[in-house]
Amino acid sequence: MALSSDDSFKQAIASFQAGRLIDAEQFFKKVLRLQPNHVAALNLLSVLLTSLGRYTEAEPYIKAALGLNSNSDATLYNYGIILKSLNRPIEALERFSQALSINATVAETWNNRGTVFNDLKRYDDAIIDFNKAISLQPNYSTAFCNKGKSLAELRRYDEAFAAYGK
Repeated sequence: MALSSDDSFKQAIASFQAGRLIDAEQFFKKVLRLQPNHVAALNLLSVLLTSLGRYTEAEPYIKAALGLNSNSDATLYNYGIILKSLNRPIEALERFSQALSINATVAETWNNRGTVFNDLKRYDDAIIDFNKAISLQPNYSTAFCNKGKSLAELRRYDEAFAAYGK
C-alpha cells in the first residue's frame, strides 16, 4: 500500500528527528512528488540539505517555499543561512532583514545578520545586531563570541576580551 503525502510527511519528520537524514530526504521528496506545493516539506527539505552542506541543492526548495509563502520569517531566515553559506552576503543580508521585519524577536536571526555584517566588514552594524540578539537571549554565548570578533576587528580589545569572557 502506497503512503499518502501526509503519511510520507510524518515519516519524513520522524526520520529527520531520529537523525536518519537519507530516509528523511527520500520521504520529503516523495511528499513533493505527490504535492509539489507542500510548503513545510519544501522548507524542511532545504533545512535537511543545508545540514548536509548541500547548499546549492537546498536553494531551489527554499525559493519554492518562499514563493508560496513570502511572509514566513523562518523561511526567510533559512534562505539567509543558505545564501551566507553560498558566499552571497548581500542577498543573505536582505533575507535576514526581511525576516526581522516580520519577526524581530528571534535572537538567532539578529545574530546571523550580524555575522553577515562581519563578513562585509561592517563591524559597527554587526555589534548592534549582536547586542540585540543578546538583549533577547542574555546567555547567548555565540552572539557574545561574534561580538568579540567585531570588537577585535575594530581594535577595541578590552571590550572584545569582555565579550569573549561572557
